[in-house]
Amino acid sequence: SNTLIQKERQEEEEKIMQVEEDDFTEKLEIEKAEKVNCNFTNALVAVSS
Repeated sequence: SNTLIQKERQEEEEKIMQVEEDDFTEKLEIEKAEKVNCNFTNALVAVSS
């Protein structure tokens, strides 16, 4: 029964790592989007001035 507990624990840890990876990817996407937004805004300001 001990190996079953270890297997379950390992699966839980893998799930957690997957969630953290997804969060990290999401953060990168958001940062990328914010950079694009910032550049877009700067371009608009440059054009209008």
